[in-house]
Amino acid sequence: MSVLITGANGFIGLTLASSLLTHPSVTDLTLTDLTEPPAPPIPRSSPHPTNPPSTRRLALDLTNPSSISTLFPPNSTPYTAIYLLHGIMSSDSEANPSLSQAVNVRATTLLLDALVSHHHSSSPSSQNNPSTTPIPLTRVVYTSSCAVYSPLPPSPSNPSGLITEATPATASGVYGRDKLKSESHLLDLSSRGEIDAVILRLPTVIVRAGTPTGAASSFASGMFREPLQGVRSVLPVRRETKIWVTGARRLVGNLVRAGLGMAGESLLGVEKEGEKGERIVNLPGRLVSVGEMVDVLGRVGGQEALGLLEERVDEGVVRIVEGWAVRFDTAKAERLGFEVDGGLEGVVREFVEDYLGK
Repeated sequence: MSVLITGANGFIGLTLASSLLTHPSVTDLTLTDLTEPPAPPIPRSSPHPTNPPSTRRLALDLTNPSSISTLFPPNSTPYTAIYLLHGIMSSDSEANPSLSQAVNVRATTLLLDALVSHHHSSSPSSQNNPSTTPIPLTRVVYTSSCAVYSPLPPSPSNPSGLITEATPATASGVYGRDKLKSESHLLDLSSRGEIDAVILRLPTVIVRAGTPTGAASSFASGMFREPLQGVRSVLPVRRETKIWVTGARRLVGNLVRAGLGMAGESLLGVEKEGEKGERIVNLPGRLVSVGEMVDVLGRVGGQEALGLLEERVDEGVVRIVEGWAVRFDTAKAERLGFEVDGGLEGVVREFVEDYLGK
């Protein structure tokens, strides 16, 4: 299996690449970002693979068509799976809508169109050999976001205001709207039989290692990551704020399942006219309050860590975060074998184990 990961310098991209190094079916791994991605490390919990996949690491600007062509050399075998993880995050998208449009929409469109063109040129029919077995469609896993939804008011038929994949997406911000634009293109190409798309609407992922990102939800990782390493962190939202989160380990497992774990039809069923949403999955998460997160920080890091957390409300961040939906029905995802993490405190302790060596 040949796999491409875009946005591979990000926390999720690098962590996913590390996981795929030990996947028994992956033979070739291509990683790309604006700067050359680092060599992914072997996960601590995994033995060193006897036959690790060959790895290409490319510095490419995906808004440039000539850069994208580098990913699809003539006469090369199409990728088995592509993970589209590149993007401008929520706060940065609101601050620079043109950049969001270029990266979150145009770059995705260019890459998908290049993928389709490459698949056509690689198909047996294009090479005047119709008797040859057709090349399977590339599975494209698109990491969308629950930010495509606004909060759903309770109603007599839905008193809890739970959101399912059938709920109309009503993004209130630039980031969510641009995610929806790319979702639409993926669904269109899938319905035409050009790609095998899976759209995963992700909860906020915690605890991300590394440095803060341009996401409005960055505080949800920073409030653990920095204090647990003896560094101050600002909490820009109120304790009663609620968010929909998932642990990093579980997310990576779910991404592997989406891309390599099963065939497209066994995952999502055969699409019918008017049912394009079948390819959309709201990944499992859990609803937590920021106050609960503060309590977990105290249990894991003690008073010393709590003393490094400064509560200073930023109304700009509050406005973005409170515009996101937080109540989801993930029965579909769970039926398909996607899993929920083991709990908030367990997620934080996984970060300590994986990245702090404690």
